[in-house]
Parts: sequence; structure tokens; C-alpha cells
Amino acid sequence: VPALPTSAERPKTLGKAPDVPTGALFGVGDRLKAVFYERVDVEEDKWGGASSALHGILQRPELSGEYIVQEDGTISVPLLGSIPVANRSTQQVQADLAETFNQLLGRKGLVSILPLERPPIYVLGPVKNPGSFKYAAGMTILHAIALAGGLDRAE
Repeated sequence: VPALPTSAERPKTLGKAPDVPTGALFGVGDRLKAVFYERVDVEEDKWGGASSALHGILQRPELSGEYIVQEDGTISVPLLGSIPVANRSTQQVQADLAETFNQLLGRKGLVSILPLERPPIYVLGPVKNPGSFKYAAGMTILHAIALAGGLDRAE
């Protein structure tokens, strides 16, 4: 049975998301879900004993919810205002929201972002069934043409 790594052996995490985008970037019309959490210090319990945890996590439902990227590339979050998200990765948006939370509310915030839906794509031209189709992550032009029934070849 392998032993658990000590704190010195565990990998260190970055305090800030990298500047290099990873994964898909958000764009106008994208729908995303943001869940906000606040780290709170747990005080001694009423009996005078030390708490088993030094920190607690509290969800902030008044900030959490589904957001749509507006024409100006932002989402509007209650208490935090307009936050730019267009052309940014999930990790970058999480870091930006957590930093804004920390600056404006003076508390340590944690944010989880889940991309929910992208706007539809439109396939036009010499295909069998032109029209709009639901976007799927990793979709290529060939996938889009296949969704439209393939190229319309004159017989």
C-alpha cells in the first residue's frame, strides 16, 4: 500500500491562473454557470473547544447562477458588476472573478465556472440540409458539413 505524500511532497498549486489560455475561449452568446464560494474562518465552538476545521467554505447563492456573455463581451454579476469574459478561458475567468470578489468584498472567494452552451452554428451553401445546428465542443468544419447532410453533389 503506497504511503500518502507529505505536504512537502505534494505538488504546489498556482495562486493565479496562467496567462496562456487553455481550452476553449468564451465568446458572445455563450451561456455559463458560475458558483461562488467564500472561505470563512471557523471560530472556537461555544463550549470553548477548538474546531476540527480551521476554515470553512460557504456558498454564495446571491452571486451564483447562469450568465450569458453579452455583446460587449461581459457578464453582469450582482455586487461585482460587469466582468470581461470574451476571448478568455475558463481558468482565466475563474481567476478574474475570484480576484474581483476578493477586492470588492474583502473576502477570500473561490469560483467554479462551467460552460453550458454555445450559440448555434449555421451551415449554408451547397449542402443537403442547410440551417442552424447545435455547437458541440471540438466541432470542425467537416463535422458541421456532416450535420448538414454532406455536400449536395449534382447527379
